Amino acid sequence: MEPIEPVEPVEPEPPLAPLLVLGDGLPEIIDTRPGLEEACAALAAGTGPVAIDAERASGYRYS
Repeated sequence: MEPIEPVEPVEPEPPLAPLLVLGDGLPEIIDTRPGLEEACAALAAGTGPVAIDAERASGYRYS
């Protein structure tokens, strides 16, 4: 039999740092109906993971 060489311990990889810069930059704020329709069409045509943030002004009165 051939001698077995000792296996060196494998160092664990450090955790990945969070991304602090958007890959495609910050998109424009959608504040018109045509802009919303364009964004919806783009989302419908896409594939893969996506994240959407929708906010509503807390002090704004909707009537």
